[in-house]
Amino acid sequence: MERQRTYMAFEDFHEFLSLVRSSITVSEEYEQDMYTRLTMLYPNQKMTTYDLFSYLVNHTLHKNVDLAVEMIFLAFDTDKRGIIPVEALHPRVLEAWAEENTFGNLRDSWLKLAEALRQEEQFLGNNMIAGTPFLDPDSLRALLCSSDALFAVANRVDLEGGERRAKSTRK
Repeated sequence: MERQRTYMAFEDFHEFLSLVRSSITVSEEYEQDMYTRLTMLYPNQKMTTYDLFSYLVNHTLHKNVDLAVEMIFLAFDTDKRGIIPVEALHPRVLEAWAEENTFGNLRDSWLKLAEALRQEEQFLGNNMIAGTPFLDPDSLRALLCSSDALFAVANRVDLEGGERRAKSTRK
């Protein structure tokens, strides 16, 4: 049986998000950007609540993404203020940090993240982080989940050295 596809207006999208998201609040501008991006995933068909729910489930509660966010903050939030400068995510900055602070497989993981950010640099600069000087952990997590490529790399790379990643995959 084929699912009936119906148009989801921005107002419906906003209402749905308010029901399923945690206490994290985002601006209406950010919600509009999410809505636009999601509707681009379904250019020849209508987006349904099922489509939206599937997307959100596939991009939430991933311990490896959370661990990647934590490791990036350990590297770049040196004064423990809970924010990092957006410039820390520039591929050259990540590469330089990896060269100075890591080696072996750990360095390779950081370099893979830098390369993924390089591939998404135009989208991120034009849409996600344009005009934003700092990111908090929730914003960084949202950024890492903003594209399938970044999400895949954030889920796959080991920015910590494997100790907790191995534990989290056994649970």
